[in-house]
Amino acid sequence: MKRTKFIFLLLFCLGLSISEAVTSSGRAQKAPVVSGNWVLKIVGQNDPGRTIIFTTKKGRLEGKYYPAQGPPVTISSAKLTGKLLQFSILQLKLYFEMWFTGDHFEGKMTTSSTTQKITAVPVTMSRK
Repeated sequence: MKRTKFIFLLLFCLGLSISEAVTSSGRAQKAPVVSGNWVLKIVGQNDPGRTIIFTTKKGRLEGKYYPAQGPPVTISSAKLTGKLLQFSILQLKLYFEMWFTGDHFEGKMTTSSTTQKITAVPVTMSRK
């Protein structure tokens, strides 16, 4: 009788541990997958946005930015650290820092200028 109670108690405890592990792992959010087609928009502007296509080659994140006019421009220094995505478009002197929230990225775009102070512009990037 004591042995049966012990077995039921053991199974009960194991059952709680397994269900807690399943529940907590379901709550953990996966790192975002950046590869694919995205639309970059400036927050607050009525603009269709610009297309960005990210790919992963040999473990390195690469991409192309498609301006409103002209050929695509290479994205450089693309890096995903946890949920933080950082990249540059050197030809246009644009720098991006965005955080993955839900199903899209939110963040800021800055540019460099030697003659004027530039304020960061809020941007979003969603799957196309």
